[in-house]
Amino acid sequence: MHLYFEKKKINEKEATIRVILSQSGVKAIISTGQKIELKEWGDGGPKATSKNANIRLYLNKYRRAFENYITEAKLANDISSLNKAKDYIKSNVKSLNAERGKKEFTALLKEFKTEKEGFLREGALKVYTTLINHISDYNSNTQFADIDEEWANKFAKYLANKSKHVKDATDLQNPTINKMLVTLKVFCKWAHKNKHTSSTDWLGIKRLKETEQRIVTLQFDELIKYFNFDFGERKNLERAKDVFCFGSFVGLRFNDLTQVNEDSIKNGYVHINTQKNNKELRIKLIPEALQILAKYDNKLPIDISNQKLNQNIKAGVKKAGINRKMTTIIQHLNNLSKKESYIHQLISIHDARKTFITLSLEGGLSISEVMQMSTHNDYKSFSRYVNLEASKVDEKLVNVFSKLRVA
Repeated sequence: MHLYFEKKKINEKEATIRVILSQSGVKAIISTGQKIELKEWGDGGPKATSKNANIRLYLNKYRRAFENYITEAKLANDISSLNKAKDYIKSNVKSLNAERGKKEFTALLKEFKTEKEGFLREGALKVYTTLINHISDYNSNTQFADIDEEWANKFAKYLANKSKHVKDATDLQNPTINKMLVTLKVFCKWAHKNKHTSSTDWLGIKRLKETEQRIVTLQFDELIKYFNFDFGERKNLERAKDVFCFGSFVGLRFNDLTQVNEDSIKNGYVHINTQKNNKELRIKLIPEALQILAKYDNKLPIDISNQKLNQNIKAGVKKAGINRKMTTIIQHLNNLSKKESYIHQLISIHDARKTFITLSLEGGLSISEVMQMSTHNDYKSFSRYVNLEASKVDEKLVNVFSKLRVA
């Protein structure tokens, strides 16, 4: 029996590296999870350059594990086999990787936050806290060496049936699970770069399939009804209404709405440097938006948590008598189901931005104009926010060709 390494081409520039065990013409394959540029591959392995130093060190673990297996098999007078050798090598390398990755996930998360402070917003960093909570609940002894495609599939199945850290939810749907998986890969990449782990099996983690969801927005008549509704002494519902409606009039993200104050209002425009992509925005304020700002001395009343604000928006939309129903798709792994809900059960502050985009397009603004105001860089990410009703599209199509009609 002998061991050697083989490259498997994945595109014109890269290949993955596989361990090949060979005995009497029969082969067994072990995936290393390592990638290499084709030009960096030499005779039987990565070229001996500084660029490939870490890869060569990682592959040496397989060589040493193979040598240990052969030695132990001989000492035990055991007949060696490909399956035994493969299992032994995988277990041995996984154990070595685990030794390197024993630092607690929570400790690493703090290091990650410290390193990313000033580069990632607090909201983005909170996702990692949620991820660590889920992993701790799933298996508190999880190590980097455990994380591969098989582990991720089991973790996704677990999340699809349990979500302790999401208030008022009983399970997580595929978009949220994918957010956890993507976040996990970013975290693993950081940990690998900083030598907390040498394992790269996490590169095999794949996203779950997602079915396109219908976007939740208020229609024009609903927005006007909500805007004009008098909540009387229910000041919490009044403030939530004003925040939502202002967001629907300007299209800002929630984090950017918190920046709106007297200094950002100039000559009928709001001037904002967006937190997500640091773009400078100048948006015209319609009279209704100025009317809202005048009630609060040009500073939006966002003095409660996002969660509480959403609760007040839902309660206000319901009280305003907006009772339209819509069907949403519930997707857990490969299971699809439909659920009919009232709009007030689904609406949140994030839907103010979607309402702005949809109503702006329905009102005649071009896609490029709306994308400029919403700071979307590409249509693919922008299109998921668009919720043009079929009847409106039909009406526009008829109008486009109306001049063809003969009187």
